[in-house]
Amino acid sequence: MRTSVLALFLLLTCLFYASAAPRTIHLFVALCDNQSQGIAPVPAKIGNGNDPDSNLYWGCSDGAKSYFSNSSKWKRLAVIKPTDKESPILERIIFQHKESQSLLVADAYRGSAIKTCIKDYLNACLGGFEASVEHSSLDKKLAIGSKSNLVAYIGHNGLMDFQLNITSAEKPPVILTITLCCHSESYFSKYFRQGNVYPLLQTKSLMYPGAFILHDALEGLFKSNNEKEIRMRAVNAYARNQKISVKAAGTIFSPAK
Repeated sequence: MRTSVLALFLLLTCLFYASAAPRTIHLFVALCDNQSQGIAPVPAKIGNGNDPDSNLYWGCSDGAKSYFSNSSKWKRLAVIKPTDKESPILERIIFQHKESQSLLVADAYRGSAIKTCIKDYLNACLGGFEASVEHSSLDKKLAIGSKSNLVAYIGHNGLMDFQLNITSAEKPPVILTITLCCHSESYFSKYFRQGNVYPLLQTKSLMYPGAFILHDALEGLFKSNNEKEIRMRAVNAYARNQKISVKAAGTIFSPAK
């Protein structure tokens, strides 16, 4: 089993590096929401799931929008607000990694739509969520969702509060994933096992899913680091942010396969 898992990781990373530019990452963010999520309450301003700009997981300094916008390694190409008022997505941002030219599409889902967010994320992993982005900043229509090279999730672990009935597509994609929420390995692995999903970074503890973790893990991936090195980048990033020891931060993330 260990051999097959390692072989899958090697295959996926080879495909990631060999894929024609631009390589794509699709990030699903469930905005923090005191009212609708089973979380320890945070200050009202950052826990309003209808206000992306002030939200803990989006507009705050460690949120996906702010962290990647302020990074010297990424360029923000576009901010898109859906015209459909009923859309679960409140804001979409397209970033481009300056060195690798990889594209990151980050979607901020309304906090009360966390179930939809996680469902879309899991379906993207298993071949049931195909989407595309068109914008003047892009040379052509960009395929995301199940057509991405890597998909990621940031937010509360909603699977602690509800169940989802999701099955793999007949021909699921071969895809990398990063799941940043509390105890993600325990709750998400059963879905990943249905398809050709390689969980590059998962958690085994309560934790704070700041975007700095994804940022540093992606740097490792772009530099062709192996899984242990990518995990160590995440551990170091967490230790710095939380002002804890590297040893303590290491207990947050699942071991490399």
